[in-house]
Amino acid sequence: MRYSLGIDLGTTYTAAAVSDGSHAEIVPLGDRSPQAPSVIYRAPDGSFRYGESAERHASTEPERIAREFKRRMGDKTPIFLAGAPMSAHALSKAMLGWTIERVGAGLGEPPDRVTVTCPANWGPYRRELMDQVTALNADYPITVCTEPAAAAVHFAATRRVPEGQAVAVYDLGGGTFDAAVLRRTVSGDFEVLGSPDGLEQLGGIDFDEAVFERVSRGIEWDRLDQEDPDNLTGLARLRRDCTEAKEALSSETETIVPITLAGRLNRVRLTRTEFSELITPLVADTVDILDRVIRRSGVPATDLAAIVLVGGSSRVPLVSELIARRFRRPAVLSAQPKLCVAMGAALLGGSAGRADSSEIPSVNAFAAAPLHSTASLGFTPTSPSTPASRLTSASPVAPAGAAHPTGLTIPADPPTPSGFRTPATGVNLASPAGDVSPAPPTSPIEPGQPAGVVIPRRLAGYPLVSAACAVLALLLMVLGPAADKTGPTWDSSFDVDATGQPPGATLTATIFGFAVIRPPTQVNGGVFDLEPRRIFLSGPTRGRIANSTGSRDVVLYAANRWSASRWISMPFAALALTALFSFAYAESILRPIRKRRTRVAPSEVVGLVGSGLVAGVAAVLATWVVGDRLPDVTTALAICVLVCASVGLLAFSWSPKT
Repeated sequence: MRYSLGIDLGTTYTAAAVSDGSHAEIVPLGDRSPQAPSVIYRAPDGSFRYGESAERHASTEPERIAREFKRRMGDKTPIFLAGAPMSAHALSKAMLGWTIERVGAGLGEPPDRVTVTCPANWGPYRRELMDQVTALNADYPITVCTEPAAAAVHFAATRRVPEGQAVAVYDLGGGTFDAAVLRRTVSGDFEVLGSPDGLEQLGGIDFDEAVFERVSRGIEWDRLDQEDPDNLTGLARLRRDCTEAKEALSSETETIVPITLAGRLNRVRLTRTEFSELITPLVADTVDILDRVIRRSGVPATDLAAIVLVGGSSRVPLVSELIARRFRRPAVLSAQPKLCVAMGAALLGGSAGRADSSEIPSVNAFAAAPLHSTASLGFTPTSPSTPASRLTSASPVAPAGAAHPTGLTIPADPPTPSGFRTPATGVNLASPAGDVSPAPPTSPIEPGQPAGVVIPRRLAGYPLVSAACAVLALLLMVLGPAADKTGPTWDSSFDVDATGQPPGATLTATIFGFAVIRPPTQVNGGVFDLEPRRIFLSGPTRGRIANSTGSRDVVLYAANRWSASRWISMPFAALALTALFSFAYAESILRPIRKRRTRVAPSEVVGLVGSGLVAGVAAVLATWVVGDRLPDVTTALAICVLVCASVGLLAFSWSPKT
C-alpha cells in the first residue's frame, strides 16, 4: 500500500495522519488518544520511551523527562535528560523518528513520503534546524510545510469556499500560535496572501500555567517540602488537574480542582469567567496578530468567508468571542481542531506523490471527507489538498499567483457534512448551496454583524458624557459658593487678631464639624495663637469666637493665600495622595481596556467607580485647598458624583475593534 504520512510535531502533542492523495485518516499514536504527548523519557539503561509510555514516568522521575522541547528549537542551551545534555532539535528528531516508525509498524510498511509541519513565523535559522530534524536518511522524501497552510488544506477539502473568497486561519496550539490568510483562486487552488505571523511562546501550556498560579495561590511554598516524593507527585497531579480544568471550562461554566499536598486535601472552585479574566491578555495578543495578518493580506475582514479556528486551545470560548467581536465575521471551529493540521499535511504529501507519478486526478474525482474516525487504519474518502508546491516550499510565504507545476486543483463543489454548526457563533456550514454562510439569527443583531453573535451596543456618546461630567465638576469647583472672607485671618505665624475681644474670649476652629482646637484657644497678647494647630490649617476654616456675653460663627482664612506655610499641612498631603492614587489605579484598569477593546468586565467598572470616588474626594480637597473655597455639603457631594461618573464612564469610551 502506497501512502503519504503527515505529522504535526506539536509542543505538547504529536499527531499523525496518512493519505494516498484522495483519502486520509488519522493514525492513533496512543492507547487512549489519537495523539501522543510530545514527551521523551530516558530510562536508566540509556534507552528512550515516547508518548504515553514516557508520560507515565513524569510524576515519579521528572529528571528523566523532556517535554516542550519544540519551544527550545534554536536555543543553544542544552536540555538535560537524566544528566545527559541534548539539544532541542535532537529531541525533536527522536520524536519524529519514533512517530514514523510507529505508523510504519502499524501499517506494515514505511510511507512513500512524509510531510512535517512547523510554525509559520519560524525564520531561516529554525527552518534550517527543522531540515536537520527531517534528515533521517530514509528512503522517502521528507518535506516541511507551515501549520496554518496544512490547516487550510484540510478546511478546503471538507468545506466549500467560493472562488475568490479568502479564509483566515487562527492556529492556537499547545505551545505556539500562527495566523495566515489564504484565498481560493479561479483555478480552484489556494494561495497565501500577505505574510503569515504568530507567537513562538504562546499556547495552551501558558493557559495551564495561569490556571496553576490561580489555583495554587493559597499554597504556602515555604512550608512545603519540595523534596518529598509525595509532594512531587501531588504537584505533578495538580498540574494535570489544572490542564483538565482548562479543557472542562470549554464546555462547562465551572469546575473543581483538587489539591493534595502535605497530606491535606483542598478543593478550589474555578469558573469560566475567572478563567477568561486570567487569559484575556494572552488571547488578546493573538487576536491583535490575526488583525495584523489580515491587514497585510490586503483583504478586508468583512470580505473573509470565515476565520477557521484550529489547534486544541482554540476551543476556549473566549477565543471565538473575541474574534467575532473584533472582526464581525464567523469564527468556524474545525471539526477536529487538534488533528486537522496532521490531516492537511498528509493530504499535501499525498497530492504531491500522485503528481510525481503523473497520476493527476480530475477535479470531479474526489468527494468531501466525513468526520474522520480513528477506529481503523482504513482510508476514509476526502478531497484532494492544496497543491504541495505552493505550500511546502522552504519559505513560509508562497508568492501570490505563482504557477502550480502539478496542475492539481480543489474540487469546485465538494459536499459538506450535514448539520455542521460552529459552537461559538452558530454559523451553519451545511447550507443548501454548500457555501460558508451564516445561519438565520436567533436574536437581534447589528447590520454587518455575523449571525448568532450579539455584540453589546456601545453608546457613541460615552466619551462626551464623561467629558461633560468633568466640565460640570470643574465649574462647580471654580464657580461654586465662595467662602466668606469678612472674618478674621491668620498670618504667616498663624496668629489671629483678637482686637476688640474681651480678655476671656476663646476661639474654636472646626473642619467638617470636628474641632481641631481643644481646649479652645484664649486671647493672649491681643491674638489667638493657632501655631499648635497649623498642621490642620490650609484652606478656609469655620470657627466660633465665644466670650461672656455670647458667641458668633466666623470663617478663618489665610491672609497670604500663596504663603509656603499654607501648603505644609495635612489637607494638602491628603489632596496629593488621593489624586495620585486615583490616577494610578484608574490608569492600571484603563490600560488593558484601551489595548484589547473588548467588553468591559464588571470588576473593571467597579474598580473605576471606586477610583472615581477617590478622585471626587481629591477634587473637593482641591476646591478647598487650592481654590481657597469652602464648599457646602451639597456642592461637595455634587462634585464627588460628577467626578465619579466621569471616571467610571471611561470604561465604555473605547469601542471594540472591528
